[in-house]
Amino acid sequence: MILHRVWKFRLLLVALLALIVIHPLTAGQDLARLCYLTFWSFVQIATIYAISGIRWQRHVGLALGLPLTFAMWSSYVIFKEGETFELILSGLSAAFFTAVAVMVMRHLVTNEVTADNVAGAVCAYLLLGLAIGLLYAIIETLHAHSFHGRGELAAELADPVRRRSALTYYSFITLTTAGYGDLTPATPFTRILAAMEAVLGQLYLAILVAGLVGIRVSRRGNGGPAIR
Repeated sequence: MILHRVWKFRLLLVALLALIVIHPLTAGQDLARLCYLTFWSFVQIATIYAISGIRWQRHVGLALGLPLTFAMWSSYVIFKEGETFELILSGLSAAFFTAVAVMVMRHLVTNEVTADNVAGAVCAYLLLGLAIGLLYAIIETLHAHSFHGRGELAAELADPVRRRSALTYYSFITLTTAGYGDLTPATPFTRILAAMEAVLGQLYLAILVAGLVGIRVSRRGNGGPAIR
């Protein structure tokens, strides 16, 4: 299937970017949250589609993705809100994102360099940022004041629903080493995790993404076969 081979990661990348952008806009608004959950379901379909080329990966994606989808819709229809259910959602989401990121990276190092695989490398980077942000949310839920926020961010950390969005923002700021200082780790454990994430983010970009782009540019410059 040509579409599956050429566009699977580019479609996933668009879906992930849209998900990251609209997530902070939906907290506390029923209709907006319904739209977010509907869109999230499509993102999961795009994710499983992207990793479905290998049977065991498809099975892992379904085994993690279906319970997560059920839990997210249950949180909207039945439970609405609450720290316990938000903790379950964060755990399931972190496991799903981590597993998919690992499978995408495995695909990248065992297949030829294509434009779609470069997009896949970016997808894995975003998935890592999401997974680590959810890990931070789990830590903050279990041990309050593990992070310190200024102004509105302090209120978001205290809210079980908005906490995930705030700490996802912090995760990407740390992963990219932007470090604005408006949200900071407040315990030795969270400081170590943040430092490890910052190192991971730089190594990932310098080794995997830059390597894939360099190979692609080199092959095109040397008159090699076109890479789709």
